[in-house]
Amino acid sequence: MRLVSLLRLRSVFIPGSFTHYLPGTTRGVLLIQIRICRTLKAQKMPRQVPSDLLWTLVRDNSSFIKKQKNIPVFTSEPNNLTGLNSFKFSGLANKKAAGLKIVKKGKKESVVLTQKLGAKQSSLSTGVKKCAKKGAQQLESLLSKAGFRRDLVPAAQKKYLAALKSFKKAKVQKQNQRIVARKAAVAAAAEEN
Repeated sequence: MRLVSLLRLRSVFIPGSFTHYLPGTTRGVLLIQIRICRTLKAQKMPRQVPSDLLWTLVRDNSSFIKKQKNIPVFTSEPNNLTGLNSFKFSGLANKKAAGLKIVKKGKKESVVLTQKLGAKQSSLSTGVKKCAKKGAQQLESLLSKAGFRRDLVPAAQKKYLAALKSFKKAKVQKQNQRIVARKAAVAAAAEEN
């Protein structure tokens, strides 16, 4: 505590710089003083920027934006359910945003819902059930409970069903034996002529 008061009294010391020394101190004391000063700086709360202002800044100038001619502007930002560059679905500008992603662990694939819980950038990841009906109900309850974002429920369910559909392997279509025999007969007749 005495070191902190010493830092406040002397104006010679510049926090975070090792080139400025207080008169009559050793390097060991100076290192301790710098660490104390840095922890005091880290304890200050960050200022919160309103969502509307953040959207006006990010709308046209973001590294996630994908522009092409004659199609809507898309974005690849995290926690954006549709991929459209709009305020409603923006994962950067909204304080409460949600995103679905597919997570692979070895051969197993699962769907994970990520919810951004506020301006602190903390997030909650929840696994979603693979049964289509139960998973859709789970998404609805997670997104609408405690007034999170009810408007995102239809988009989340649509993306969830598309993710489940992508898990299924494509079926190999077998031709009917009669059709195969007929094609072979036509090919043999064409070779004879």
